[in-house]
Amino acid sequence: MAILKVYQGSFLKGNGDLRTMRFLKLSDTPPELLPPRRAEEITPRKYSDGVELVWDLDKQDFRAFNWNNTVGAVSETIEKIEKLR
Repeated sequence: MAILKVYQGSFLKGNGDLRTMRFLKLSDTPPELLPPRRAEEITPRKYSDGVELVWDLDKQDFRAFNWNNTVGAVSETIEKIEKLR
């Protein structure tokens, strides 16, 4: 178990859909809590500036969060996280 900063925010996807996500920043998350990454995530992927690989708490998977297209504020809370996945 760990006490971690959880973010919640919404952004417009490339197709114009609104995406709301509860997520952990990988830089804030102890690696032992994260599941092993798949090959496509281990291989360095070029994300546009302002797009960050995060752990989506609702989808329980790695996702990209687009900080450039946020809608409203991104909130932060502190939560106890037992384990991921």
